[in-house]
Amino acid sequence: MSSRGRRALPWIAPVLLALLAALQILLVHSANLSPWKGGGYGMFSTNDHSGFRTLRAFWVDASGEKRLSIPPELRPEVLRALDLPTHARLGHLAASLARQNRASRVRAEVWRLEFDADLRPSLRPLSSAESGP
Repeated sequence: MSSRGRRALPWIAPVLLALLAALQILLVHSANLSPWKGGGYGMFSTNDHSGFRTLRAFWVDASGEKRLSIPPELRPEVLRALDLPTHARLGHLAASLARQNRASRVRAEVWRLEFDADLRPSLRPLSSAESGP
């Protein structure tokens, strides 16, 4: 190994960790990644994790909407959607629910529980997607 390579070697781990932290911060602010995931650099500064997020699914047709229950076999997919609720991930989950319920359209939504200064809770929508036409 060259002397230049030996000098660079101690910097590899710190640079990679800094890049991971920067990516995690970027995804938290741009894609609603839970601060508890992706390295967890912000995990102790917030309660925004899957325990404070909820997924709602609705069967949508001409007569209106009907709330759907989430089957246990989709739990891993739901947990991934709660941690990083991208449009693609929610669309895939909505399509899975539509197939299971023989529905033409299903909407999946992720909501976040927040508290104001007086500790009053409220829900804020983070992301949603629909399956079907």
